[in-house]
Amino acid sequence: MEFADRLKHLRESKGLSQNALAKAIETHHSRISRYELGTSKPRPDMMRKLSGALEVSIEYLKDGLTSTIDESELDKELFELFKKTQNLSPDKKSTVINVIKAFFSENNN
Repeated sequence: MEFADRLKHLRESKGLSQNALAKAIETHHSRISRYELGTSKPRPDMMRKLSGALEVSIEYLKDGLTSTIDESELDKELFELFKKTQNLSPDKKSTVINVIKAFFSENNN
């Protein structure tokens, strides 16, 4: 399935119109239409907004790739926090990554 088809399928499965999705991500409905027709591709910032609104990973939305991690085995609180990092600015993501790396280097884990 191509990106355009996957976007339309996800939008419809959430019961959203193009207008409703556009409003949720603060864009015009014609942009959603162009994405679904395959005449335009979203920029990275728009891809983040789409994935958040549709509650899927950017990788799934873009390429159809799914996680190989069994979410039931993950710490729920940490997993929810990690998911929130997907919508952070690059600077804030970098800060989170550096804090995590520093923690593990201090603890030799």
